[in-house]
Amino acid sequence: MLDEIASLVADPAVAFIVALLLGGIAFLRLTEGFRAMLGYLLLVVAWVAIVAAISHYSKPIVIGCSILSAVWLILLAFLVPTRETPISFQKCAIFWVEVAPEMYQVGAVTKFFNAGDQAYLVHGLNFYPENWTIFPRGSALMRTNKQTPDPETVESIIEDNYMKPGHEAYFKKLFRIKIDMQIRGGDTPEFILRGKWDVLLPKSKLRVAPALYSVFPHPITRDEWDNLTKSQSEINIDDLYYKPIPARPPDNAPIRFYLLYNGDRSAEIEDRYFAQTLAVRAPEGSAKARGVMVFVRGKGDPPLDGGWAVLGNTYHEVWSDPEKLALYSSLYPPGPDGLPCAFGLFVGDENEMTGPVGRPLSAPTTRAADIIEFSLDRARRLSGR
Repeated sequence: MLDEIASLVADPAVAFIVALLLGGIAFLRLTEGFRAMLGYLLLVVAWVAIVAAISHYSKPIVIGCSILSAVWLILLAFLVPTRETPISFQKCAIFWVEVAPEMYQVGAVTKFFNAGDQAYLVHGLNFYPENWTIFPRGSALMRTNKQTPDPETVESIIEDNYMKPGHEAYFKKLFRIKIDMQIRGGDTPEFILRGKWDVLLPKSKLRVAPALYSVFPHPITRDEWDNLTKSQSEINIDDLYYKPIPARPPDNAPIRFYLLYNGDRSAEIEDRYFAQTLAVRAPEGSAKARGVMVFVRGKGDPPLDGGWAVLGNTYHEVWSDPEKLALYSSLYPPGPDGLPCAFGLFVGDENEMTGPVGRPLSAPTTRAADIIEFSLDRARRLSGR
């Protein structure tokens, strides 16, 4: 019995058909869809008929066809375009939910868009956290981080899980991140959450990442959180201001200072990793001045997206260039003595920013906010896991 099975498996025609079937499974995984399945089944029938016909005449021909079919299957796997699931992760809105007095839990509302022509049932939305960053946007006293999610933990329970073709879908979830915090004034802290997202579909898993994010500027109650994405909610997710998630700067990069200029007087620096002084903007309708300039402080390359340009690293450098000095003075006029004036300084960094100007400079000061970074990998290493 075993000898007969071994002889059957060794037959080139049988090996060819098995290879074709295995390749067909891979082909269906790549393309999906009824038409692809029907076309492949017809192809299998045709090849089986050919093998059955030629195997009576010449086994070398069968072996040659087997080799050609293997090459064909390899080319098929690389040349046939994959059918991507037409679901895009458009944006993510972060909320600070007050679950107890001065205890805030981080929640997210995610927006997806189904660009395909078929509906999807989403079985779950898993998130594998890696790290997060907190940027103060006001005055807040953060005491302790009560819970941190385990890197292997996934949270799959979502509410409405039906995605209509050509429509948006909103999913929300509370993370197991709680911070004991007293908000004393201003907006809630900026919170950037990084990690891997998986959309769980009936037959597949889609790895996605949000293109944009936003952080709601005020804390919300648990009832307000429960009403989000519902008609009775006073918060419209699409009305929030969204922006790209900034890249983390290198840990070992030195702190640098840049005096930036943009010809658009309404332009803003949106990279939270760079602290900013007060900006100087051209008066509305001015015929002599145009644009905006600001000093920034941070690690790595300066944020130049949106038309920003570096004028220099110190006031002395900018003022030493006649062309740059003329541009600077058009936005921030000289003092009574005719000498250029500084418009902003960072506390403790005055000497690095001014350079060798040969005279003391005074200007409104800005304290660079502390940036709080939390890495789950580092926490796991420190805990010995």
